[in-house]
Amino acid sequence: MKIAINTLGQVNHALDLKCIEKWKSEYFKIVSVFELPFIEVDHFEDGYCVPNEKLVKAIRSIPEIDLTIALVDQPLEGNYYMHRLGEKVAVVSIHPVKNILTFENIPLENYVVRCIYEMVCFWYECGSMVTESVYSIPHHETRGCLFDMNVLIQDIRFSSESPRICQSCCSRMSTKSLPQGFLQNVISEIKRIKKPLYFRILDWIREHPIYAIGITSIWALTLNILANFLTEIIRSGV
Repeated sequence: MKIAINTLGQVNHALDLKCIEKWKSEYFKIVSVFELPFIEVDHFEDGYCVPNEKLVKAIRSIPEIDLTIALVDQPLEGNYYMHRLGEKVAVVSIHPVKNILTFENIPLENYVVRCIYEMVCFWYECGSMVTESVYSIPHHETRGCLFDMNVLIQDIRFSSESPRICQSCCSRMSTKSLPQGFLQNVISEIKRIKKPLYFRILDWIREHPIYAIGITSIWALTLNILANFLTEIIRSGV
């Protein structure tokens, strides 16, 4: 499956597009990343956002590309964070999630790759296209699953930090005509979407402060004993 990434104007500087472009998967390949002109926002009842009408005109599907995904750093009409614009075109906004993810030390690349995997699953499930039926697939309950609806946008952090495919979604997908081993391989691939090691260690310390204190104390004691032992060896040698 060939995917093209478009950016509508300048996206957030914290987003590393090269990291996304280099992502390896058995089921898709990002073949191009290029910038399109910025789209001016319009005012609606919910405030300023990028209208669907302008997005559809600006983002065109390419015959040799299976799916075109546009990235924008502006709100989308209808309060979506990811929206289908056609059978082979979708848009993902980082605007509603960037502050949430930054606060949780989750890279924006995690979120974008997570959205790509969701669209890829839709594409394979729907028979090499993204149909209107995809809006009935996500579930309201937040499970950290690729297919969480995330009615409360704050919940996007759960499936951006360490996404999974829940049991009910596995059952649904197992009834579809998917490539052999697709579900198991996708589950394995999305395990690579995680926080950097440094922040995972900090999270563990916050969740297990007593263990962290114990490990630190034992480590300090071990270093002290080792230092004394080496000192005695050096003195005896002298």
